[in-house]
Amino acid sequence: MIIYWFLFGVGSVLGGAGLTPFFDAPPTVAPQVALAPAPVVSAVPTAVPASEPDTTAARPPAPSTTANDREALRLPVPPRPQRVTDRSAPGLTLNTPTAFGARLGQIYGGVNFQHRIRYARWQDGVASGGAGLGDPSRWVGLDVTVTVLDTYTDFAEDKALSWKLHRQFGTRWALAVGHENMWHTSGTDGGSSRYAVASHVLLLPYDALSALVVSVGVGNDRFLPESRFQQREDGVNLFGSVAARVHPGMHIIANWTGQDLALGVSVTPFTQIPLVFTPALVDLTGTAGDGVRFSASMGMALTLW
Repeated sequence: MIIYWFLFGVGSVLGGAGLTPFFDAPPTVAPQVALAPAPVVSAVPTAVPASEPDTTAARPPAPSTTANDREALRLPVPPRPQRVTDRSAPGLTLNTPTAFGARLGQIYGGVNFQHRIRYARWQDGVASGGAGLGDPSRWVGLDVTVTVLDTYTDFAEDKALSWKLHRQFGTRWALAVGHENMWHTSGTDGGSSRYAVASHVLLLPYDALSALVVSVGVGNDRFLPESRFQQREDGVNLFGSVAARVHPGMHIIANWTGQDLALGVSVTPFTQIPLVFTPALVDLTGTAGDGVRFSASMGMALTLW
């Protein structure tokens, strides 16, 4: 049961990249107020004593200072904020979905490794890639992910296709529904799971903990407790994740998969290269599987336009 480790461990990398402006949003610039036209003072002719020569006609008119005054009072045009969506950002989850996702022009991909799978002693890995469609801030976004399994045994013998439809509300909330492994070959063992999830970014006033990204959802199939999943029972179960931003390049992540607990760290070693590395320990409580296992994923998300 390895497929979902990549789909949401690496697929969430793009969600992390998309959240960068939410964490480090530039200050809002107040709209400029149009200056009212300065009053024009018309020259009032004055009487000239008869004993003195009339020099009024030869005197040039006083220069108008209206234009100069308006230019001096004009507010400077604020500089256009730089794009921050291309900056590297850590992932938001280990092995469950979040509601944030990609838009048209964004792609993602990577690999995942486990030192052993459940109830067996061999290593395995997956490779996957996907792209975003639509615009989740204005309408809806759609993530489409293709996964190649069995990279350590029969390479690429098993494959799967998943999707997630998501909508973002402002800069802090998002909702999504999705279908993991909507299509898959017969050799996969991760199930075919539908889910709905909500995510929220909570900003905090601490240098060592500047934000939390909380996701809570419900899903069927592999989100059920392990015994119910193995028996292919119907029903839904809760899952969730919390990503703590302890540094701009590091998130500490806890995941409840519906079956067991996973803890990991997601880091971005390079500021300008969107490469994300996420090691984790899974099946920590013993409610699923046959002991604690190590998993690691490495992924990259790119904004093409």
